[in-house]
This record gives sequence, structure tokens and C-alpha cells, in this order.
Amino acid sequence: MQHHRALRRARPFLNLGIILAQPGQLRPDTSNTYGLDALVSNVNTYAVDLANLTQSGTNITLTGAQAIAGVVRLIGTAANNFTVTLPPTARLIDALGPTIAKDGSFAVEISIQNEDPTFTATLVVGDASTTINGTATVEPGTRRIWLLTVGSTYNYTVCSIQNIGTFSTSGGIPGTGTVTSVAQTVPVEFSVSGSPITGAGTLAITKVNENANTVWAGPTSGAPAQPTFRALAAADVDPLLTQTFATVHAETSLANSRTLTAGAGITITDGGPQGPVTITSTAVPSLPQTFATIATEATLANSRKLTAGTGITLTDGGPLGNLTIASTASGGGTLQSQVFNASGTFTPGSGVTGVWLDLYAGGGAGAGGVTAHQGGGGGTGEFCEGFLVPVSGAQTITVGAGGAAGSAGNVGSNGGNTSFGPWTVLGGNAAPDATTSTSAGGNGGGIRGGLGGVGSVGTAQGVPGTSETPSFYGGSGGGVGQSAGGGSGGHATGGAGGGAGGGGGGGSTPLGGGGAGGAANNPGNAGTANTGGGGGGGGNGSSTVGGAGGSGKVVVYWIG
Repeated sequence: MQHHRALRRARPFLNLGIILAQPGQLRPDTSNTYGLDALVSNVNTYAVDLANLTQSGTNITLTGAQAIAGVVRLIGTAANNFTVTLPPTARLIDALGPTIAKDGSFAVEISIQNEDPTFTATLVVGDASTTINGTATVEPGTRRIWLLTVGSTYNYTVCSIQNIGTFSTSGGIPGTGTVTSVAQTVPVEFSVSGSPITGAGTLAITKVNENANTVWAGPTSGAPAQPTFRALAAADVDPLLTQTFATVHAETSLANSRTLTAGAGITITDGGPQGPVTITSTAVPSLPQTFATIATEATLANSRKLTAGTGITLTDGGPLGNLTIASTASGGGTLQSQVFNASGTFTPGSGVTGVWLDLYAGGGAGAGGVTAHQGGGGGTGEFCEGFLVPVSGAQTITVGAGGAAGSAGNVGSNGGNTSFGPWTVLGGNAAPDATTSTSAGGNGGGIRGGLGGVGSVGTAQGVPGTSETPSFYGGSGGGVGQSAGGGSGGHATGGAGGGAGGGGGGGSTPLGGGGAGGAANNPGNAGTANTGGGGGGGGNGSSTVGGAGGSGKVVVYWIG
């Protein structure tokens, strides 16, 4: 049950979840290693987070956060049997956070609920580093649960998904139901109003009035019983309170008085009539050891001598002086980095077991312009920043090339992917053909890449990409312009448009780099090298050329 314990640590239940209705027709698969009932010990109190996705087409691609949200609930209507595609393995592992174990000892559940009444959903891996064992389909009106295990003893970059089982969800929608009667009972010290509730209402609990001079207490004698309000009894009061104050005067004659007698190590001083009685200890406690010194003359019994160990110095201030303990050990390190503007190899130094990565994929090319139609700007590449990964040995680095500009009036190419070992970000898309009645900018790279601008008149901005995981971000779309002027790219301030009749600006990354659109009858400008920016579109004219996309970049950080 190691996987089950890790699962519960990764995301506690009852975290902003809902209470699900009793699942009907439980059908654990015969190939199930753990059993559905082992995962859901009491389905009446099983609570999860929901990621509601509207199914309006035939296929869905999940982000890392959606895949591990709890239950992916498909609430739309499909056009046919459809697939639910997981994100690439790197995004899936990154969404789980940097502190999880990647040696096969950590697991988390993936659950998909297909509410389409007709068509079947099939879970599909994002790339070859993730494998699915057992059934991958989710029938209409059912929910299927898998267990996702991260890494193995020999490979921390893979994921294994084990089918656990399925159950019908057609018995009701989670969180619904009708209360027909709710009643409330309270102890006799309280009163309740509004009980029972048969449809709607409010239960109110108030205190009951009690007689004066009564206390809430247990019985005055006999066996223990529940407390009630009753009169205070003599037995309720500490018997010692019934005695008079003690004195040490010889003339004390009050009944029930006491005489104070000094014991061993105690002195009693009588302050006289109306004066205080002072009780003082004369005993001197013996200490088990003397104070420690490092002087050679420390010869007292039970004394101790301090000896400096490795990386420690001791300074004796002499009699009545201070003993100073100082560390001479060296350690720690400084933050170092290496920039790759071209493909190469990173070799970690001795003792370096983890690095942080900034990865930028290549940007897409802008489209060329033709008479009456200017070209759109290219989209930027997907990027990640501050991504912590383990390293062991040399790592191959590929810096994605910028998309090549097409010939005059034609579409260029997409930007190249950038990778560090198994970790990859995807290149930006080239702007589409400008010869249609509506020009468009290229989309940003990645599953959360921003859309390029689209317009038949005026100017249309590209859309910025959005976060895929805590470290990965989709690229931004390129802009598009018509006779009124070119549009800039999507991220922050993208490449500028080309003016009246000019092409759209290329999208920009956090490094900038979007190429400006060309003016009328002029080619688009290239995206800046090693930024992943998109190329600018060519202006309205006789077969102008779009700008090439900017190449990618890799920056590696480590402590050493």
C-alpha cells in the first residue's frame, strides 16, 4: 500500500471538494492491482476536486494541473468517440511540484468522468515516456480511475499509469439530493426550535432559563452522572476552606487553628500581631558538576575539559573571562550559470546533482505579403523559467532554430524545439498564408500557446500565452494588420505593426525579440536571435517576404 499512502500525502482529501453520491454498480477490473475499494474506503464520504471541461468537439488535451486535479469531469456533448490526451511527461511531472520522489515510490490518482450519454472517451499518453497499463477507455456515464506512478529506480523521467477500475455515474450528479426530514435533539439544559425540518427551515438552539442560586454540576454523592442545575452543596466546597488561617503565636486559641513548625532547612520568622509570617529556606542545593573550563588547572572533581574538534576553535578568556567557541569550517557555494545560444553539452561539476533551467524554443516565421493582403507575424516559442531538474552526468542541449522565412508571398516555417536532456519546449508557429481574404498571425508554441490575431480590416493583436504548470508557459501569438496598420505581437509589447498597409508584428517572449511588420511593399523584420521571438509579416505589396523567427536559448543555473 506504499502507493496509496503517497497518494494521500500528495493531496489531502476534503480540500475544497464536494461530497459525491453513492457510486452505483461498482465494477473493479480483474487486472486491478490495488482495487477500487482500497482507494475509496467509504464512497459515502469520498471527496475530490473537480476540473469541469466542456466537451464540444471530439478530442481534449489536458494540462498538467487538470490531469492531477482529482476528477476531470467531461460535461459537454461529443460528436463521436473521442480522446483525452495527457500533457507531455515533463509537464505532468512538473505539475506535481519539485519535491516529489521520482524513483517509483510516489503515486497520485487520475480520474476521468465521461458524462456524454453516447460516445466513449479514451485516455491517450502525451508522449512515449508515459505508459498506460490496462484499460484506457471511459464508457458513457461512467468514471474510471488510474494510479499514476512517477519515475522508476532507473529512470526519473518516465511515468506509469495503472488502471484501477470503473463505476457508473448515471445514478445521480455529485452534490445533489433532497432532504425530506431533519430533526434536532439537545440536552435538557437547552431548547430547540424549528425541529423537524421537512422541506426548508432553520434549527435554533437556545439556553433554558434556570432558577437563581443554582450551579451546573454533577451529583452531590454516589456514582457519576450527567451534570444538572442544582443548589450548591457543602460537599462541593474544598474542606480546607472551612479551616481558619494558621498562626504561630502562643496566644492562639481558636478552634481548628494550626501551628507552623520549621522543618530541616526552613526558618520561620514571626512578624508579630498583624505582621507577616516569613518562611525561608536555608538549604544550599548541591550541583552535580562544576562549571566547565579549558584551563589545565581545572582539577575540581566532576569538572570537564573542552576540546576543539574539526573546524572549531576555542579561546579561553582566563579566570572570570569568556570562553569563545568559533567555527573555522568553510562551505556553501555561489550561484553559477552557463548560457547556450547554440546547441551543445552541459557537464555538471563535482557534487552538482540538480540545476535550474530557462528554456526558450525558436519563434515562427512571419508570412509574406501580396497585393491587397499583408502577412501576419509569427508566434513565439514555448518557454520555461526556473525549472528545477536533477542531473547526473553530461546533458545534451538543443537550441531550437528560428523559423525560416518563406519566399515572397508564401508561408515560412515553424520555430524549432529547444531541449535539455529529456526536458523540451515547443517551437512557435509560422503565420499562415496571406493570400486568403482574412490574414492571421501565427499561434504561440505549446498546449497553452496564445492565438495569432485574425482580421479582415484594421489591426488585430496576438494573444499572450498562458501558464501550463508553475514553470512552463505557452508562447504568444503574432499580430495581423490590414490597410489601417499592422498589429503588434501578443506577449507584453510584441513587434510593432508595419503601419498603413503594413504586416503584423511578431510575438515576443520575456526576452523580447518580436520582429516588426514590414511597411507597405516592404519585407517583414526577423525576430531577434536567442529570444524565441516571432518574425514580422511582410507588407501589402507585390510579393513581399516575411521575417524569419528568432532562435531559442538555454540558461543553466546551479550552486557550486
